[in-house]
Amino acid sequence: MRNTDYIKKLVNEQLGGDKSRLPELFEDESVFMNLQKMATDSDWYHFEPKSYDGCYLVRGFSGFQVYEQERGAMSNLRVFGHLSEAAAHFFNTY
Repeated sequence: MRNTDYIKKLVNEQLGGDKSRLPELFEDESVFMNLQKMATDSDWYHFEPKSYDGCYLVRGFSGFQVYEQERGAMSNLRVFGHLSEAAAHFFNTY
């Protein structure tokens, strides 16, 4: 299952289809860890630092980072103290 399909499934099953409640899925790290486990290099969304183009939500040194990466160049970096805030920004922006 692709990571976008997994998120859609969780939103439908656990949040009654209300996408605005998506940050609730990230109140702990279980969904984040599942996204890391199911990731493939061909995905556009990445949840661990890699060298591939795409959109990233990763654990950083001081919280969680959200950014875009193209040809190895990082852009639009935002750092969040809490995973739920980072996930809200990530899924609403990308």
